[in-house]
Amino acid sequence: MATIANLTKKDDGFSGTLILPSLNGMRITFEPVKNPTEKGPDYRVIMGGFEAGAAWKKTSKAGNAYISAKISEPSFHGVTIYPVVVKSEKAGYLLDWNPQPKRSRPQAVAIGNQSDGVWVDSEF
Repeated sequence: MATIANLTKKDDGFSGTLILPSLNGMRITFEPVKNPTEKGPDYRVIMGGFEAGAAWKKTSKAGNAYISAKISEPSFHGVTIYPVVVKSEKAGYLLDWNPQPKRSRPQAVAIGNQSDGVWVDSEF
């Protein structure tokens, strides 16, 4: 996991500064939702003054509390990231993210003439 922000607990939420290359220094806050529903988010995620996502309180199988977030931002080029807020013994709270590699999809490759109608999905 990569730490993408160091956070400080403020009232009922969290705030900190992003350390992503394209967003280095941008403020991020987790503001509590005023009237959360049973399945709705517990926090609104604000980045640089606009709402960029939501977050939910969770408990791991080992019984550890954490916050699971879903964040989209224009510099992510249409990709949504799913980081987590965890308590750190050394640095207060961390926003950690495990980047997933892009899956490559096989390309349709023509074998022979297109008029033969022979197409194979394959990676060479």
